[in-house]
Amino acid sequence: MHWIRPGLGQVEWRGRRDNNIIRLDAAVNEGVHVIRDDEDPDAGRRYKMVYNDWVPERGFWTVRTATSPDGLAWTDGPRLPFDGFLEQASLYRFRGLYYIAGQMLLAGEGGHASGRQGFAVVSPDFEHWLQEYGESFLLPEPSDPAARGCDKPYEQVHIGVGAASFGNVCVGLYGLWHNRPRLEDKDWFGFGATSGDFGLVISNDGLHFREPVKGHVWLHRDESPCAALPPGVAHGRILCQGNGILNVGDRTLIYHGRWANTADVKDYYAEVALATLPRDRWGALGLFPQAADGSVWTVPLTLPRGAQVSLNADGAGGMRVEVADERFALLPAFSGDRAGRLAAPDGLECRVSWPGPDLAALAGQTVRLRVRLARGGHAEPRLYAINAGI
Repeated sequence: MHWIRPGLGQVEWRGRRDNNIIRLDAAVNEGVHVIRDDEDPDAGRRYKMVYNDWVPERGFWTVRTATSPDGLAWTDGPRLPFDGFLEQASLYRFRGLYYIAGQMLLAGEGGHASGRQGFAVVSPDFEHWLQEYGESFLLPEPSDPAARGCDKPYEQVHIGVGAASFGNVCVGLYGLWHNRPRLEDKDWFGFGATSGDFGLVISNDGLHFREPVKGHVWLHRDESPCAALPPGVAHGRILCQGNGILNVGDRTLIYHGRWANTADVKDYYAEVALATLPRDRWGALGLFPQAADGSVWTVPLTLPRGAQVSLNADGAGGMRVEVADERFALLPAFSGDRAGRLAAPDGLECRVSWPGPDLAALAGQTVRLRVRLARGGHAEPRLYAINAGI
């Protein structure tokens, strides 16, 4: 993908309008996140935005929305759609609801202080936002309440979850914030010392996220170094997540921010970064070292008309796919000796075919798939993703 910087002519900056600045109603704003919403019948709302708006009379940052037919000319929504502090990491639509995931500064359990944690607010129509919030992803607080808070040195969740929707699952990254304040210097933030990595999280309901491997650093800050920071500038690099996660061809593209948390504010620096991986290969299920075979079940799936099942896998020659009803009862025509097989030895989209009836016979039914893995004369089996679409 190649990016250009267009001259939009919307905002005058330093005496010129030949720039790519987008006009928004809020004079002071930050943290823009955008989605293309093809499910909205109103073409004037094809693109949807959420950004941070500074509200002087409240004294905090919160979210504000905007819509656009083309992603360039935007119409702002009303101020304070959510009346509370919220710095967001992502905007996404999942199962007909809109979610803004971000960071809130709230009291924790028992009314004690809490560090940065991940929360979300929800809307059924992008216009009316529930004023209640939900816990999206939280890291454990220290057992001693006196050791908790944004100015205490422990791991926290920075700006919540940056997520994107992929069918019946949301995949996202959270900011693993290594808080290192220097209170002796009246530095509650940790300039030049606090750093941040990415942890991987997933959700099946759009709100509650979990780590497939607890505490695992999925992308370390040293794997995404700042490209243009002058040498010798002391800083703690912080990776910043968003919803710029998309599949393009055979790759998954993960746009994110690199923030050089410099010791001296005059050296402040940030840039847009890109991480890539083979499509949907965020992680994999495999066999235990001494196991010859094993199996795994999916959540219930309602098969659309014309559905085809494919696996993103290595060692696919040793895999079989069985179909059961949603109560785990295997369907004889699609299991056992009639289990689905894969023609390709491995790949991002290994098609599954059954020797008996065609899968079309199950259109509209809610089923579960069981994938059986086995070692043999092929690559070590690794299951990355299952696609049961058209």
